[in-house]
Amino acid sequence: MGHFETSHLGKAVLVVFWAFLGFESVVVPAGEMKQPKKRMAPALGTIIIGTTVIYLWVTTMVFGNLDHVAGRQNPVLDASRVVFGEAGAQLISIGILISIFGMASAHALVIPRCLYAMAQHDEMPRIVGYVHPIYRTPAIAIVLSGLITLLFAFTGSFEGLAVLSVLARLTQYLTTAISVILMRKQRLQNDDSKAKAIAQFVLPSLALLCSLCLVAQAEWSEWGKVALAAGLGIPFFLTMRRHKRAKATLSDIR
Repeated sequence: MGHFETSHLGKAVLVVFWAFLGFESVVVPAGEMKQPKKRMAPALGTIIIGTTVIYLWVTTMVFGNLDHVAGRQNPVLDASRVVFGEAGAQLISIGILISIFGMASAHALVIPRCLYAMAQHDEMPRIVGYVHPIYRTPAIAIVLSGLITLLFAFTGSFEGLAVLSVLARLTQYLTTAISVILMRKQRLQNDDSKAKAIAQFVLPSLALLCSLCLVAQAEWSEWGKVALAAGLGIPFFLTMRRHKRAKATLSDIR
């Protein structure tokens, strides 16, 4: 049995966690859904459970059929070839390609929708929220997100971009968990059912703890890349903040 090396475990966890990201993106197009409050919870549950089951099955298949996994270019394909033969391996490869295409398509839908929503709330220039008169799509947001995606794709490696994506998402998870805890605290002060209100602290507290554990695995150089990526949005933030102040001042004068 080989020696289990723990020195790179934290970095590996960050990269692997990238595969589990994206479930929260389902809520972004909720504005176009029918009965989102009724359908969102089952959709999120199905996505999380389904993804976990599939990844556990794939991981079990890989480590159960390959003696040495580290260093392989495509361990899933190699394990599929052992289990299902060459034809089965090719079929698995097609499935992987379909999965990648699905993820790319989902991001192509969600990211422009986020930019459009930010423009509608004066968090980005109004032109970003421009809607095409014929296709009724946020054309400027689509072009902008495509250009930014190309910039990152041509300037970074898969591992680096995966870690960058994970850390960027974890900052959202941290702030969301803290916000939920604060809202639960406010509800606790006004709710007669203390036990139920206290129980509602459990999940956001666990989410906060898990996010902090993952964040602690990142190196300072990786956080520097996150800060650099976040810096791209600072000019938009300052411009729109100045615009909001001017708008508020004009409203007070009137």
